[in-house]
Amino acid sequence: MKVVLILCLLIFGSINSQAQVDNVEYGIQFRSGPSFRKFANELPVSEYTGFNLGADILSMRYDLDFAARLSSKWTLFAGMGYSSRNYLGTYYCHVCDFVGFPFGSERLEFKYLDVPIFARYRIVDQKLGWHIEFGAETSFALNKVDSRYESDLRLNTYSVNAFAGTGLDYNLNNRINFNATCSYRKLLFSNTAYTFQALEVKAGIIYYFNQL
Repeated sequence: MKVVLILCLLIFGSINSQAQVDNVEYGIQFRSGPSFRKFANELPVSEYTGFNLGADILSMRYDLDFAARLSSKWTLFAGMGYSSRNYLGTYYCHVCDFVGFPFGSERLEFKYLDVPIFARYRIVDQKLGWHIEFGAETSFALNKVDSRYESDLRLNTYSVNAFAGTGLDYNLNNRINFNATCSYRKLLFSNTAYTFQALEVKAGIIYYFNQL
């Protein structure tokens, strides 16, 4: 949590210093893309039960963000999104009386409401630019999963994640910006033992309104 607070202070400090010099431009961004699980071979449910994870199943993110362009280089975002984390899991139980589980692997689909805040900095500030971005988000579980062996299964009902990435963007004109970003996301805090890490690829478009 301390990391998130420090990040927010840095971002808002940047806003205050930039806003005194430049006119802030406001817009909206929509972006989406796939998410790929990293370094997780097991999905624990309790101390003795859980799922061994198989190959990745496509997971997606969809974000709608409010954008505040502080200067040609700095843009701040805050918004809301929907994400899925989908797994192919085979159930295990270390304390059960029987060894085999006849149904084999099953698909587990978890859905989340995400509330991110992040900043983007254009390292190359040209019509075709190169940017980095960093931020944090709070995620809330939207569903429970009923597997063949576990009922009302939830994964990280409440969690805080940090992410950072880099990518390219293109200013079509003063109003429209196309962008693509590859980022790394890591779980900072949750109410379960599962450690979430992912690589993400997101493509989006920003439309800026007149200055408010």
